[in-house]
Amino acid sequence: MKNITCLILTFFTMALQNTQAQNFSLDAYRWENRLILIVSGNPEGDEILEQLKLFQNQRDALLDRKLLILKIDPKGSTLYNPSLNPVQNTINKNLYEEFGLDSKPFQILLIGLDGGV
Repeated sequence: MKNITCLILTFFTMALQNTQAQNFSLDAYRWENRLILIVSGNPEGDEILEQLKLFQNQRDALLDRKLLILKIDPKGSTLYNPSLNPVQNTINKNLYEEFGLDSKPFQILLIGLDGGV
């Protein structure tokens, strides 16, 4: 009986996470938070790591300015809180396509409280 309960809970958790990943939208943060988008074609690139290290020392400034960080790459995206703890991972590749790099291998965008870039 315990095994069945654990299996059901595991399935429910996975389904919930998948639903959250598919429903991720930048509009949900409008008028609540500013977003810094770190967009890279290389998920393991040095540019991403360097940028995240720079933000680690700016926790108070990120909080004061209501900033969250969203790392976007071809595999999906990760949303970080001002302490740079991941709060949501998603496999939504539409964000990478929407903020695609064209000819740039790396870029940073600021989305304002009103949702504008």
